[in-house]
Amino acid sequence: MKKSFFLLLILVLMLGFFSGVGEAGLSISPALVEVNLEKGRPAGQFLISNVGDEEERYRISAIHFTVSHTGDVSRREPDEHSLAPWIKFNPVEFTLAPRSQQAVRYVITPPPKLKTGEYWCAMELESLKVVKGSSVDSQGREFQIDVIPSILVPIFGKVGNIRYRGTIREVQVIPKDDKKMILVSVENTGEGRLRIEGAYEIRGGAGEPIEKGTLARSYIFPGVKQLFTTALKTDLKEGNYLVRVEFRSSQLQQPMADDFPILWKPPL
Repeated sequence: MKKSFFLLLILVLMLGFFSGVGEAGLSISPALVEVNLEKGRPAGQFLISNVGDEEERYRISAIHFTVSHTGDVSRREPDEHSLAPWIKFNPVEFTLAPRSQQAVRYVITPPPKLKTGEYWCAMELESLKVVKGSSVDSQGREFQIDVIPSILVPIFGKVGNIRYRGTIREVQVIPKDDKKMILVSVENTGEGRLRIEGAYEIRGGAGEPIEKGTLARSYIFPGVKQLFTTALKTDLKEGNYLVRVEFRSSQLQQPMADDFPILWKPPL
């Protein structure tokens, strides 16, 4: 029997469109913090509620993270955009009885003369209760798995007049299994993260409407080209199509929008 260890991260970064976040018997509010780093030492608090029926224990820390072009989240060492070295939490470890709440205070002490731009980190709420499980690999070997649930709540800091910009780089229709997928590449060319919601419309060679749909709403971090994919509902025949893609954001004065001609040929 082989033992393995997994750390389960439940990131609420992409859920920052909402006012609170919950996982199992836990509720955290707010689910997203945004501060102005030019105004002294920003401070505030999170309210963590145990809405379950069992006692829970947690540890608090600050970590830096990045989001890949496919939307995957990974830890990384603090860099020039990290808030993690400047933030303190109190308390950093606590126990929550069932149906109880705990306020976790934070204070950010940024260095002087920061460059214009956006800085971020996450409050990591790590459970001190290890969940045990098991799995079997392709060769029939059994694995014992220890899972440590961990929730990340993003914290963003702003300095100066940030330029928010983005560009739609590419649109494709590709086969995948027995489906057709629309794939859209969007690049963040500005200084801060973009919070966007997308939509597409496909028209035929004569301009007739074929299909409309939405693309996932998400954050794109500066310098990242992110891919958005969704399955098409229409069985496209071979031919020429025009795909119009539009992304809206409260951070942009005008939506990002463009038309892309597509020649679709079913795979052999």
